Amino acid sequence: MLGLPIEMYYPALAFLLWALVVSLIPKEQIKRLFWLSFLWGYLGSKAFVFLISEVFRLYAWKRAMPFKFLGAPHWLVLGWAFALMLYFYFMPETKERYAFPAYLFAFSLASAALDQIFHQIGLLEYIHWNPFYRFILAMAWFYGAARHYRYLQAKDALG
Repeated sequence: MLGLPIEMYYPALAFLLWALVVSLIPKEQIKRLFWLSFLWGYLGSKAFVFLISEVFRLYAWKRAMPFKFLGAPHWLVLGWAFALMLYFYFMPETKERYAFPAYLFAFSLASAALDQIFHQIGLLEYIHWNPFYRFILAMAWFYGAARHYRYLQAKDALG
C-alpha cells in the first residue's frame, strides 16, 4: 500500500498533515494557533493514548519503535497537533445551527475512520476496542477543544 514500508505510515501521515497546514493556513495564523493545537493535539493525544493503551489496555500501537513513548507513536501524536490546527482554523463561524454540529461530526467520524484504517493495516491492535468508542471520545474531545478555542478567542487571548 502506497509503496512505503508500513512503519513509515506514521511519519507519512504527520508530514501530510503538516503539508496541509503550511499550504492552507497563513503563517501568522499558524503561530496564533500553535500552542492551543499543541495542547489539544499533541499533549492531549499523548495523554489519551497513554490512558487507553497503557493503563486500560484497550488497544496497542504496533511497529512504532524507535519513536514510541508512553504507548503512543510520536509521529502520530505530532500529526494530531497539525490536525487540531486545521480543525481550529476551519471551524465554522456562521450562525447556522447545523454548521458546528456537522463539522464536529465530520472530524469525529474522520478520527474513527483513521482508527479503523490503522487497525486494518496492522498498526493498531484492538484488544477491547471499537472505532465507535473512538468516535464518541472524539466527539467529546473535539467539542472540548472547540469550547476552549472559542473561550480564548472571545477573550482575545490567542495572540
